[in-house]
Amino acid sequence: MNKLSLAINAVLVIAVGVLYYFHFSGKKETTVTDADLLASRDSISRNLTMVYVNIDSLLTNYKYVEEVEKQLEAKKNTMLSQISSKSSQLESKLGAKAEALQRKAQDFEAKAEGMSPSLQQIRMQSLQEEDQALQQESMEAQQTIMELKETLGAQLMQDEAELNDEVQQLITDYIEKYNKDHNYTFVLAKGTGAGVLFAHDALDITNEILDGLNKEYEEKKKEEKK
Repeated sequence: MNKLSLAINAVLVIAVGVLYYFHFSGKKETTVTDADLLASRDSISRNLTMVYVNIDSLLTNYKYVEEVEKQLEAKKNTMLSQISSKSSQLESKLGAKAEALQRKAQDFEAKAEGMSPSLQQIRMQSLQEEDQALQQESMEAQQTIMELKETLGAQLMQDEAELNDEVQQLITDYIEKYNKDHNYTFVLAKGTGAGVLFAHDALDITNEILDGLNKEYEEKKKEEKK
């Protein structure tokens, strides 16, 4: 789920509205004086709080991620089965035609001496045309398999993206809900691909978020079974 990890790292920052103003106010038409702005910034700085979530650990232990991976694996196996079935079908069809053509060629070789030159020419031309047609059909069969792979592969990628988006949304939604009771200024993402190079262990709320997510997942599974 590396792509999911990177995607979450890109969006998993929850900022209080006043801090947004603090960072992005710039030069705007306003009646606020420089002194007022500095005082506001000082107040925000004193009350700024940050925690972080270890995304690698979260994705490894979030039970719904495990279910998503199973779904994707099942979809992948179904795709491979469809491709294999179609390939076998086309190979069998082409194989039967190739064997029939070979028998015709052998029959021609066995009877060629008793044929007139004109009849030999006609039979040879007919065999060549069948051989060319078979080669063309073989190329078309390969193209069919390639297109099937591309179509099913694109669908699998879309399914993966949708499931990853769903996991990402579940995590960010839960963190927003979690933060209503904690009022952190920032909830940062730490892990593979994240911009946080160091964070004190005391600021790690991964287990709290993980427990809450898994609790919601278990409750959802219970509701689905009713």
